[in-house]
Amino acid sequence: MSEARALELGYTPKAVLKAWSYSAVDPFEDLLLGPTFATSSLLKQAGLTLKDVDVVEFHEAFAGQVREREIETEGDLNAMH
Repeated sequence: MSEARALELGYTPKAVLKAWSYSAVDPFEDLLLGPTFATSSLLKQAGLTLKDVDVVEFHEAFAGQVREREIETEGDLNAMH
């Protein structure tokens, strides 16, 4: 649905998608690490750090890989879902 149509129907935005990223990685070296690399790219595009974000949600399939990269992301991953 277009923004104009949503506003016409009386809907108000709950979120804004400011940036997105695709990340392809070597399956032998970086298997399942795409989300962590994409996160770094997104934060850079948006001019933010992980500390600027209140909540981050990754699919549970990537939980181990995200935890592995906790130091690299410089954030409190206990706030992530």
